[in-house]
Amino acid sequence: MQIFVSWSGQASHEVAVILREWLKRVLQYSRPFVSSKDIPKGAQWLVTISEQLTDTVEGIVCVTPSNASAPWLNYEAGALAKTTGQTAVRTALLGLKPSDIPSGLPLSNFQHTNLLDKDEMWSLVQSIHDRAPEEGEFDLARIQWAFDMAWDQLQIDLSAVDLEDAGSPSVEPRDEKALIQDLLDEVRELSLAIANLTESSKKQSPDSDTQAASARRQEADARKAEFANSIHTGMQVEHSSFGIGDVISVERSGRERTAKVKFSSVGEKRLLLRYAPLKIVE
Repeated sequence: MQIFVSWSGQASHEVAVILREWLKRVLQYSRPFVSSKDIPKGAQWLVTISEQLTDTVEGIVCVTPSNASAPWLNYEAGALAKTTGQTAVRTALLGLKPSDIPSGLPLSNFQHTNLLDKDEMWSLVQSIHDRAPEEGEFDLARIQWAFDMAWDQLQIDLSAVDLEDAGSPSVEPRDEKALIQDLLDEVRELSLAIANLTESSKKQSPDSDTQAASARRQEADARKAEFANSIHTGMQVEHSSFGIGDVISVERSGRERTAKVKFSSVGEKRLLLRYAPLKIVE
């Protein structure tokens, strides 16, 4: 099953690339299409986009604060909805609420999914799976297991996205290489964790495994929330990819608590503290 992942602007592009890799791990039969990654060199860009928009029946539109009104994003969203009348189009939101999308635009007409909300993201995955021709070949319980295993990694990857995007649709090669390197490092860590859990997972029943995983998630969520609330302006923190930086400002609270951090290596970044791979520098 092909999934058209639409983006506009650098922040939205980073989200699309992250979502592309994550979907392939969770729905292993899926073929997420991101224009910057999946259009062959030498191919006619507009022709390929048009063909993909015509052929796909699943669409995800990556929306950030900087691109909710972007003409190209709204064009692709509208084109997806009008192709066959059977296409399911969903918006994936990072850093904004459904009410932040201007009314009257094509994007305001679709079902919205908060990328940071686990229940909403599971509903998105389920809805795609339910419409997939390959559904019968893949057990939903196994897909949920893959979803649970990949969830924390998705949040870590999204926390590194700079939401203060100027909205330019171009992506600098240096930034893209840094993003890919971060993804490779984090995937290696995830692979090691999965390998360590493999033997114990085989010995447990699905019910006991699910209950234990749920308890671990609740405990981990509580620790993450406590850490996020401990970050304040003036602190020094260390990011696993960006190094040491100074906290310039902190906004919001709870799951949406963010901080603007100035790093000597990459400049200012706005991070989602609940999932950012940070530690406080004493």
